[in-house]
Amino acid sequence: MIASEEVAKTILVTGGSGFLGKHVVSRLATDGFRIVSVDRRPISGEGHPSVSYILGDLQDAQLRAECFAKPLEAVVHLAASTSVIRSAESPAEFFENNVMVTQELLELCRINKVKGFVFASSAATTGEVGALPITPEFPVRPISPYAATKSACEALINAYGNSFAMNTANFTGANLTRANLASAGLGTVNFTNANLTGASVIAADMSGANLMNAKFINANLK
Repeated sequence: MIASEEVAKTILVTGGSGFLGKHVVSRLATDGFRIVSVDRRPISGEGHPSVSYILGDLQDAQLRAECFAKPLEAVVHLAASTSVIRSAESPAEFFENNVMVTQELLELCRINKVKGFVFASSAATTGEVGALPITPEFPVRPISPYAATKSACEALINAYGNSFAMNTANFTGANLTRANLASAGLGTVNFTNANLTGASVIAADMSGANLMNAKFINANLK
């Protein structure tokens, strides 16, 4: 098991009941971490014994405080409003759900001296590039309110990382499907001890997983 210390390290996973979130929670729990999973939706099926489930909206300050009630090693921030079409209909809602919540979580990490922050971004931040694969070298050119919120979150996370010595990573996973997650062996986001606390960077090896452009960006988690 990865978290082999006498007291297992605790990781907060936002959006832990979602399609990607439940796989991340399962993988981290299996690897020996204690997990605090927060989502607006309840989990389906039985929970994991090492996972504490919090139900509610991260815009609620009291709920955020509950998430940080115990010392955390890292935050894996997957929760977001994600519809490009709906973001054009309700841009303020997307700004509040995505940018403001991310900033509040970063601030709680700073105050509570949380070491790591991993963020699920989107390939939408690059706009219409006209070529594949999309790489980290493509300029940021969001063309929807949703993409703009993800880009703003990336900038905030990079700023907090540089300003407050936080270990941060923005990653993008594209075309995530149930079959792809299965073929990846739950390794779509291959969080390991090295990612969260160790001495090296792991760039989410997607070989054979048929996942386009799944990568870590600026994954300096050590």
